[in-house]
Amino acid sequence: MLTPPTDFTDVTNRIVRFIEANEIKFVRGKPQEYFEQLTRMHVGLTLPIVAPDKLTTVVLLKNLYSLWNFVVDDELDRDGRTHSLDATMQLVLHRSRGETPPPGLVSGVTRAFDDILQALPTEPGKARMRDMFYMDLWPLMTGFKYEYCINQMPEAANSLEYCMFTPLVAGISHYLDLDCLFAASELPPAVYGRLRGAYAHIGQAFKLSSDIGTLKRELLEEDNLNLVRIKAREAGVSGIERKLSGEKELEALRPTLQPFIDQVRQKATEHLEAARSELGATSLDTQRLVGTVSMIVQGYFKRDMFFKE
Repeated sequence: MLTPPTDFTDVTNRIVRFIEANEIKFVRGKPQEYFEQLTRMHVGLTLPIVAPDKLTTVVLLKNLYSLWNFVVDDELDRDGRTHSLDATMQLVLHRSRGETPPPGLVSGVTRAFDDILQALPTEPGKARMRDMFYMDLWPLMTGFKYEYCINQMPEAANSLEYCMFTPLVAGISHYLDLDCLFAASELPPAVYGRLRGAYAHIGQAFKLSSDIGTLKRELLEEDNLNLVRIKAREAGVSGIERKLSGEKELEALRPTLQPFIDQVRQKATEHLEAARSELGATSLDTQRLVGTVSMIVQGYFKRDMFFKE
């Protein structure tokens, strides 16, 4: 069973040791530096309802989830494999039924997900929120499966379905559920409902802004679809699905891509403002959460390959 971390430094160190112990392929930089930053971000993405003695545990669980998310995403995008995703879907099905997973299913990054599931509070009074947490996991899996399918079959991609399915991958409604599961007291029903609406907007804002921030990598390294490419294709731009040969070809595409980048940025901004409005209408202090969400979205915007100060 997962033991509670002692402080935020321990949270980061536990993730680094977990990566090493489970021989996980992590390709997004040095794990120590990466998860130090992610730990700070997850503190900002945690509501003040969490019991003080549970805060480090909640942040650790969110870090474990992000590790799983990054590895699965890279397997899908770079390797074209769904091994970890498929194993996790089986794991969630077993754990949600109260069953012990079969031998061999929990290994590698799937173990990170299992640690999360086994750390959930088991008190009867938390049963409804545990059900919501499990419910929120299935859309995540569906979003990843959709991304895999359209990368394998690009002709199936369209902007309407893309905006339905892929923001599920970037969604953090399960973070809200974790906060509630480890909260000092239950939220008023009306507040939880409004928060869920706000978090749905956050997922959209995260995904659409990341489609701008990661566009260069996806065009040159991974050859993955995103909303900019899909919108360009729907507008009649030919050859936009193919992987580009280098920086010069990318720069030559700037006049063609810029209107679609601007459209996606506008949609992300609208969702960010809608989330800000919904959060501000609750009785909670959501200032830190709003600030962190805004920082993440603006960070993606500034990674736009054509961004100018």
